[in-house]
Amino acid sequence: MNRKPLVVLGVLIFSASLVALIPAGVAYRWSAPEAIRLTGVSGTLWDGKARLGSVDRLGFQNLEWNLKPSRLLLGRVAADVSMQLGEGFLEGGLAAGLLGNSYRLDGLRGSCSLSNLQDMLPLPGVGGILNLDLKQLRVEDGIPSAAEGSLRLGRLTLAMAGSDVLGDYQLTFEESLPEEGIAGRIKDLGTGPFEVAGRLRVATDGNFSIQGTIKSRPAAPAHLQGMLQYLGPESPDGTRPFELSGSL
Repeated sequence: MNRKPLVVLGVLIFSASLVALIPAGVAYRWSAPEAIRLTGVSGTLWDGKARLGSVDRLGFQNLEWNLKPSRLLLGRVAADVSMQLGEGFLEGGLAAGLLGNSYRLDGLRGSCSLSNLQDMLPLPGVGGILNLDLKQLRVEDGIPSAAEGSLRLGRLTLAMAGSDVLGDYQLTFEESLPEEGIAGRIKDLGTGPFEVAGRLRVATDGNFSIQGTIKSRPAAPAHLQGMLQYLGPESPDGTRPFELSGSL
């Protein structure tokens, strides 16, 4: 019996275990990308923590991670990660190839105020609570390429609407072909002054578009109903079309 493959496998597992036991602070100083900034690092590369940190323009607190060294044998880095975002949180599984610029998030759950994301998502005058429940999210070259699950925006506020709370809205991602990018369905949850229905498209080049219709509910305050006049003429069913587009 040829035992060489078993010996090589044993050496690889042992080596991966040794690497994983390197102090997290040492590993961070050696190899962290410039986009990742951490302070108060403790634990090991395998099972570590950081008191404060940021990735690009996203700041967070109390980061914890638990690596899965066995995935290194498959040429991938995988870990369970959790962090605080202000008074909110984010947790899930992260997997990425050792080479390339793509990664996948699994079982991603979180909740935070839009104010905690203002540096990453510049939405001046927009407030609310964002809740994530994503079974899977794939990102390639910094652009989301596939998603499964839903996002919910609660207690939406707009500066132009004053202090009025405009209700809760949900985006549910739909299955689509890889070359088609991401598709999703938008709807209101019946808690605000408007009835909203629409669709989201995110192309593989990062360009996105949102198309839909909006209609005032009978009990909507007059000043909110008046805001919709700027969207154009009203259809016979009382809805008005709207469209937004941009680039990620």
